[in-house]
Amino acid sequence: MTIPSSSPALQQADYEALESALMATARGRAFLAEYVRRARGSDNARLLAAIERLEARLDAQAGAIAGLVEEAADGPSGDAPDAETAVIAAPRPEPTSTVDDPRLAALSRLDGLPLVDRLALFS
Repeated sequence: MTIPSSSPALQQADYEALESALMATARGRAFLAEYVRRARGSDNARLLAAIERLEARLDAQAGAIAGLVEEAADGPSGDAPDAETAVIAAPRPEPTSTVDDPRLAALSRLDGLPLVDRLALFS
């Protein structure tokens, strides 16, 4: 008799038959409960690890942005500002259109702030 190298994929009916067989006994129900508990723990561990990686990336980005903001706020060491600092600190032109919605007007005012001031809102 030959044994196939890989088992075929189980169909929904196969899962239902296995579940009903396991649920028929106390030992089968205990097995399923333990399996679910372990699977949930594994899922939670993977999710927490992903959240920690995201937090680490955000912390690194926040540190880099804070450094750029401090550097831009300090200005160059010489008397005359360099072109990059002048662009960063320059206020943006006021929009020419009028806005009736107060929320859009507030966003428009925020958009008019110099880059340094806009980045400082997040620190």
